[in-house]
Amino acid sequence: MNISKLAMLEIQNHALKFELRRGILEMGNKLAEGQHSAIYECKPGWRLKNPELCAIRVIKRQNEAVWKKAVTALYYAFNCKDSKHLLGIHGWMFTDDDDLSVVVDRAETNLEKAVLSQKEKLGVALGVARGINAIHSSGFIYNNLDARNVLITQDGTVKINVCKGKYEILHAQASDIDIHQIGQLLLCLHGGERSKRRHSSSTRWSRPPGCSNDKIWRLTEACLSANDNISLHAIIRDLEAALRQC
Repeated sequence: MNISKLAMLEIQNHALKFELRRGILEMGNKLAEGQHSAIYECKPGWRLKNPELCAIRVIKRQNEAVWKKAVTALYYAFNCKDSKHLLGIHGWMFTDDDDLSVVVDRAETNLEKAVLSQKEKLGVALGVARGINAIHSSGFIYNNLDARNVLITQDGTVKINVCKGKYEILHAQASDIDIHQIGQLLLCLHGGERSKRRHSSSTRWSRPPGCSNDKIWRLTEACLSANDNISLHAIIRDLEAALRQC
């Protein structure tokens, strides 16, 4: 059985359990709409402690490939360890065969739209590294880290949108993919241009003017260089140290 079929079976099974235990999910006003999904306010009920801090993402079955990817990503996301830096998933249900409604933490904005201070940029990078570490600890890699998939809540908490992951099972060297993407994110946070390909340790990167911290630049280069042996724990340690100095 392939992963998309397994994912659908588990999602359907949990959807039935959520409906039996919590009843029908009610949506409020529409907040945003994309090509294959829409975001709605979450009305009180459904055993949610703080419905005002949640939103409902309705995934529409308009394109079979997109639908399978969304269901598979939800399967992986629901099996990730809890972390405040991963978008919380509070349940889901099928409103019909072609609509899947998923209750998630409500975000205020994403990194693509946010205007941040230097200290806040370091905080974002640290939150992302901690979130990726939680995904790796769950036995997966995320493999889709970009500014649109880094969300910021009303209280400033940084969360990776786990519903957008291109997940793979974690294996030898696979963690380098997410570490390289953390490097790309650090580069973009400081005004550099994102590269579409990975580079070797011999690559010399152009330091963007926005990166004045020597230690952060060395960390960025280490993440970007595919052959450098740098761990997530080392990245988190260095970012924590940099934040303490701000």
